[in-house]
Amino acid sequence: MKRDRISAVVLGATGTVGQRLVSLLSNHPWFELRAVAASEGSAGRPYADACHWMLPGEVPEAAAGAIVDRLDPAAIACGRPAVAFSALPAEVAREVEPRFARAGYAVCSNASAFRNEPDVPLVIPEVNPGHLALLEQQRAARGWSGSIVANPNCAVTGIVLVVAALDRCFGLRRASVVTLQAISGGGISRRPVA
Repeated sequence: MKRDRISAVVLGATGTVGQRLVSLLSNHPWFELRAVAASEGSAGRPYADACHWMLPGEVPEAAAGAIVDRLDPAAIACGRPAVAFSALPAEVAREVEPRFARAGYAVCSNASAFRNEPDVPLVIPEVNPGHLALLEQQRAARGWSGSIVANPNCAVTGIVLVVAALDRCFGLRRASVVTLQAISGGGISRRPVA
C-alpha cells in the first residue's frame, strides 16, 4: 500500500542548516518538500539563486526552482504544508515559529528559542518520544492548533543517544563530558589576530 507523504516546508532554508534539511527532505520517503522559506532578502527568488549552496553536490532538483517564500504562514505559495522544519536563528525563531504553530503547523525547531519552555518537548526520538505528550498541554495553554517541538543542542544529541543506550543496558550513575566547539553556531572558528 502506497503511503501519502507528509508535506513540509523548511524555514530558514538558505542557511547551512536549512540547506541540510532541504537535502534530506528532497527525496525522503515520508516527507514531500513543498516549500522553502527565508528572509525578505531571499524571498521571491528561485531557491538555487537565493542561497550559496554549501553542501557537496548541486542544489537538489526538487528545490532548485522553488520560489523562496517569506517567513509567514500566509505567504507559503503551495498551500499549507503539515510540518515546518525550522533552521532559523533563535532570535528569529522566537517570533516566527509561534506564527506557524498558530496557523496549524507542526514546527520541528532546531533553534534554542523554546528549549527551556516547560510545555515545549525537547525530543530525541530514539530516547524520549513519550515527551511528545506535552503537545496537548502546549496547544491548550497557547491556544493554537499546531505545535512546536525542539531538539537539543547538537553536541547533547550525540552524547544522549550513547548515554541512554548505556544506561538502559548497564545503568549509569555519573558521566563526565567535555565538548570543544566553534565560537559560532555555524562552525566557523575565529583565529586571534596577530
